[in-house]
Order: sequence, then structure tokens, then C-alpha cells
Amino acid sequence: MLVVLGAGIWIGVQHLGYLEFGELARVAHRTLDQPQIFVNNLAIRRAIEEFKVARDYDQVRRILTAAFGSNDFDSFELQCELLPGEVLPFELPDSSAARHVAHAFRWNKAGVPKMLDRSTVWTLSLNLVSSSNQRRGTLTIHRLYSSRDLQLDINLLTSAFPSALADALDRTLAHSAAVIPLAHDDTSLITAQAG
Repeated sequence: MLVVLGAGIWIGVQHLGYLEFGELARVAHRTLDQPQIFVNNLAIRRAIEEFKVARDYDQVRRILTAAFGSNDFDSFELQCELLPGEVLPFELPDSSAARHVAHAFRWNKAGVPKMLDRSTVWTLSLNLVSSSNQRRGTLTIHRLYSSRDLQLDINLLTSAFPSALADALDRTLAHSAAVIPLAHDDTSLITAQAG
């Protein structure tokens, strides 16, 4: 009798449309999702720690891909701002004196189209500013619209993550290797490393 009465009261309260009860239901549902939230948050925290010891730009890209490969975001784009004298390891240096060029690295989750229609996604854009106050670019994260809640603490992405990534870019791009060709009669190459 009490169960039937309780169910009747619950259904009646739901029809009244009180926002507080909807919020209680959302919190209860979020509690059930805690294991996945824990895993996603841990991947972001692990990336922050790995950025601190990243040795090169390629390693930074691998860390980013691993961090976002298992969470609820569908793609990202890393826009790096290169300072004069900096080159990415896979680019050939050009003859322009002062370069302040942006370079993009894009990643999409498997099964997600390469080009996303802006009307089907929402984005989070993070300015990457290093601890030495040097702007290193932007990380734009995309997620397809979905009825499913985001299974990640967004505060992790907006606090320590951007500065850790910017510091890693600052360190790895400033010490990128440049290839210097010698005279035509000598076919060997010398690799010079800044530092």
C-alpha cells in the first residue's frame, strides 16, 4: 500500500513540473555515470603530467590523441603559433626572416567525418598561454550534439590543461632540430639542436 501511495505521489509531483525534482533526477543519473567520469578525468590528468616531460612535438601530439581518444569529445584542432626561428620537425624551414606562423594538427575520433558541419557540433576553444606568458596557439575541441551528458569535469580542461600544453609546446618547439645542408660536394647533413 505504501509503495503504491509513494509511486502515486512521485508521479503527481513530476506532473507539477518542479525544476528541483528534475535536478535531483539528473544528479542521481550522474551518480551512475561516475566510473566513466573518473576514467575520462584521469586521462586528462595523466596528459597534464606527461606534458611536463614531453621531449618533442610528436610526443605532444601523441599525448593529446591519447587524452581525447577515450573521452566524449569527437575531434580537436591544435593551432600552434611558431615564433621566429622555430620549425616543426616535419617542415622545411623557409627563407622568411621573422615567422609568426600558425600550424594546425587535426584529430578525429574513428567514425567521425573529417570535416564536421558547424551546425552539428559545439566547440570549446582554449587559448594556450605558457607559464612565461608566451602565447603558443589555440586548442579547439569539438563534440557532436547529443542527448548524452558530457562525462568529464570541464574544469580540468579550462584550468591546468591549457597551460601545461602551452608549456610543452614552448619547450619542444623552442628546441626543435633544424637540418642544415653542407656544400654540394659533401652529401652529409648536420643536425643542430638549439639549447
